[in-house]
Amino acid sequence: KENACAIFPRSKGAKSSHNNGDAWDYPKLVNELSNHFDKVYVLGHPSQVLTLEPMDRIEVIVTADNAKILKACSKTQLIITQHSGVNNLGEYLRKQVLIIYKGGRTPQDIGSMNNTLRFREMMKEKKRLHFAFGEEDVIEYVSKKMYL
Repeated sequence: KENACAIFPRSKGAKSSHNNGDAWDYPKLVNELSNHFDKVYVLGHPSQVLTLEPMDRIEVIVTADNAKILKACSKTQLIITQHSGVNNLGEYLRKQVLIIYKGGRTPQDIGSMNNTLRFREMMKEKKRLHFAFGEEDVIEYVSKKMYL
């Protein structure tokens, strides 16, 4: 394992939705995450993700090749994503997942979250989901190393 996290900066679709919440300032968030990790993997499918520029500790892997996405996630300690199927990678890879949702304060504010929680329970969840509702919540979470 590296001292690394993976983030999936969604950019396609509506600016705001019940499932994904309001828009995030991903360049700012990724830059801030790079202060807490040796490596930040910016991941996603070209049709769904905001492409950011790679920098010293930021590696960008925007691809339709799921094997490359899985390989990068397997090196991390934490996966950060809006509410989507990406959260299930945490269970498959035994990695902590932080669901980010701007526009609410509880997991129940997130559309379809109950379905996700039921599915994870059926999978015999090994790592429960954690939640952040703003940039400051994300930074507090990683600063306190709550993913370990």
